[in-house]
Order: sequence, then structure tokens, then C-alpha cells
Amino acid sequence: LRLRDAACSGGRERERLYSTLDEAATARANGAKRLAGRQYLSLEGARALAARGTEHVQPKEGEAAPRLRFRHDRRLAHPSAHAWHEEQVHAVLGAIECPTLLLQAPNGWPRPEPGYSLRKAAMRDGLLSVHELSSGSHYAHLDPETAAEVQDAVAHFLAVSSFIATK
Repeated sequence: LRLRDAACSGGRERERLYSTLDEAATARANGAKRLAGRQYLSLEGARALAARGTEHVQPKEGEAAPRLRFRHDRRLAHPSAHAWHEEQVHAVLGAIECPTLLLQAPNGWPRPEPGYSLRKAAMRDGLLSVHELSSGSHYAHLDPETAAEVQDAVAHFLAVSSFIATK
């Protein structure tokens, strides 16, 4: 039904409008709690997303002030019509030829086993560096508590990694 409704509406569901940037940020932070696992987004991180991801909407007749909406294509939140088989995922991961950093936050997306370990093992030997963050969620790079740790891990990875393809 969701797909039919999106198609019938030209891909646009009821548009959510916000009066202030803080209202949009609060909505984004609350939305993160509904994601899989134990994810969260601090209000500071949500403000960063809202500041760069919203646009002003001209008021309709009778409305007092412009409002804000998120610019992203909300259809991206709908399930994909194409689901990859695990063999396809492994083939893509096995074809990666450059060093790759995987940052894992304890409250990020769920990592069901054995599939998660098998996906990491599909990478070519020596190309995957895994860094376990001490805390955080999917949005660890945006949250003040974990942003410095993310920055340090990425800086270290870039300093020690060679970006020459291994063939």
C-alpha cells in the first residue's frame, strides 16, 4: 500500500513542515529513535542535519511565515524494489580494491550474525580496518560525545593507509 500511495501521489507523501529549525531538529532526533536497534541522535547532531538539510517553503495564502521542510527525497525511506542476494553483496565487497575503514558504534545499525561476519570476511585480506567506537550510534560523526573519536579514527586510517589499488 505504501508503494501504491507513493506512486499515486507522485512520490510525495504528506509534506511535514516545521516552524523553526529547532522544531525540525527535534523531529529528526525523535525519528532516529525509531530506527532499527538502539540508535539515537543528539539534539546537537540533529541541528547540524537540519541546518544543512532543510529549505524554506513559501507560505500559502493565510499563513503568517515561511516554514521549513527537509530537502531529501522521502522515497529513499521506502523499501527498495531490488533486494540483493548475499552472494551479490559478497561479490561487490570482494571486488573492493582500496583500503576501507569500518566504524562500528555500539548503538548503530544491528549487525545480525552470521551474515555480518561473513560480509566482513568477503573483503580482500588486509583491506578492511575495523574501529570499534567506545560509544555512539549511526550518527556518531555528528554527536559531540563521539565526533572527536570518529575524527581521530579517520585521521589515523588515512595516515597509515595506502590508496594504491592492490591487484
